[in-house]
Amino acid sequence: MDSEPGVTVVIPCRDEADALPGVLSAIPVDYRVIVVDNGSTDDTAAVARAAGATVVTESTPGYGSAVHAGVDAARTELVAVLDGDGSLDPRELPRLVAEFAPGVDMVVGRRRAVPGALPLHARIGNWAFAFRLRRRYGLKVHDIAAMRVTRRDRLQALGHLHARSGY
Repeated sequence: MDSEPGVTVVIPCRDEADALPGVLSAIPVDYRVIVVDNGSTDDTAAVARAAGATVVTESTPGYGSAVHAGVDAARTELVAVLDGDGSLDPRELPRLVAEFAPGVDMVVGRRRAVPGALPLHARIGNWAFAFRLRRRYGLKVHDIAAMRVTRRDRLQALGHLHARSGY
């Protein structure tokens, strides 16, 4: 599997037309962008195209399906995944990319609470699931939907992601 140098940002989306312009404008200019439209009923795809992003349509519902479609469409060695809802700051991507060295397959960021970025039920669910992972498995997890950058070939070697949750 040949890869091109660089970084592709995969943004799985469903009805993110309102938040997408802010997200796309904050992505470093030398990164490629793939927006995966996963059943949107708004103008998500049109907004993404207007901003210069490549749009991939994924008909199988679910975050994992959308991420997988975006990773398959990417051609760069590194692939970043972040949400299109504005809850993650794409300007942090270069800090994550800078952490790559031989033997590093994935770098994960941690979302900081931004007022209004996540609904209450999502904040509670994120906290509870991360707490359980820390307690049960000893993992140093604080955010289950964090921004991440990975080597494309290593992620693809895992096979199909879970259709709903991905990783």
